Amino acid sequence: MSDQTPFALGLRQPAEWVPHANCWIGWPERLDNWRLGAEPAQLAVTQVVAAIAEFEPVTVVCSGRAFSRACALLVDSSDSPGRSAQYSVRVVEISSNDCWLRDTGAIFVRSDTAEGVSLGAGVHFAFNAWGGPAGSCYVDCSLDQQVGKKMLLMERLPRFWCPMVLEGGSISVDGEGTALTTAECLLNPNRNPTFSQEDIEYHLREYLGITRVIWLPYGIEGDVDTSGHVDNMAVFLAPAMVALHWDPTDRRCQAAHQVLSQSVDACGRPLQIVLVPAPPELHRGEDELPRAGPEQRDNGASGYEQRKVGERLAASYVNFYRANGGIVMPGFGIPEHDEAARKALQLVLPNVHVVQVPVGREILLGGGNIHCLTQQQPVIDGPVKLF
Repeated sequence: MSDQTPFALGLRQPAEWVPHANCWIGWPERLDNWRLGAEPAQLAVTQVVAAIAEFEPVTVVCSGRAFSRACALLVDSSDSPGRSAQYSVRVVEISSNDCWLRDTGAIFVRSDTAEGVSLGAGVHFAFNAWGGPAGSCYVDCSLDQQVGKKMLLMERLPRFWCPMVLEGGSISVDGEGTALTTAECLLNPNRNPTFSQEDIEYHLREYLGITRVIWLPYGIEGDVDTSGHVDNMAVFLAPAMVALHWDPTDRRCQAAHQVLSQSVDACGRPLQIVLVPAPPELHRGEDELPRAGPEQRDNGASGYEQRKVGERLAASYVNFYRANGGIVMPGFGIPEHDEAARKALQLVLPNVHVVQVPVGREILLGGGNIHCLTQQQPVIDGPVKLF
């Protein structure tokens, strides 16, 4: 672990569309969050893995207790993604408190030398289960807090520890110094109560190379688990191009559009806003509640116990994974709406293959979606040298 900051060494978080060496993805297991022993969610994630593995290698992270089942679904059978997909799938044992690798995993940073060589490392941010004592999803997140370190040890990359609480889903970057985020999340006192906005922007600069932060007021309606992560509301598609979750009647969407339309990126360019139609409101059904008893709760008390029939689900099509040459996005089983969102992305990215996996609702029942499960690892030629 280095006392230097990535920014001082010329490192920054690259955009999600730069070439990847690997996709990391979490495996749902937590019994008090996932219905029916997490089996439907595991089948859903298997489909997501299969889709991503058509574009790039995939690493699936699970606990020791789930290793055999994950291997059976992902790599052992003749029709598993590990046997049938174009790229390799591996299953590795890294225990966590839940499967959201976007938020618990390391964020990779890199720099390019004059010779065109990419040198890299990873940043390991503090994590408090989306709220700490002020209202986290679960009390014990000690396993989650080690995930980033274990990933970087596995990849033999230097680790930069940052004491600021930050989840990967709370930012979207363009790789050129700009980040999107929401005040609802990053300025929430349940994250970094002693930090000012200036403190947060300082840490984003020093650890991820962000020199301009565009602050949207809110995340989408219903995203209570994360306090409004930006990866459900707005994400970069290309330099100066942003996909916006769009419901013209929703005040949150309207506020985001107003900010984006008045903003420029770190290079001074105005933003092209791509409106991605929001799905209709989705609500949790009676059969979609997790039903773990006290003896089945993982790692103590859980805020997940507050799940209720009829609660609004934070459904968004922009919560997708950007793979090498492709986008893997959720579908919610609503053909007309699903296809409209897919076409909105395909139209502005004609050279990208936009694939929809119809398992978005099952993953959403656990509080996130495809982007939340995943963390991209950019191509890195070697570790950065620390002085």
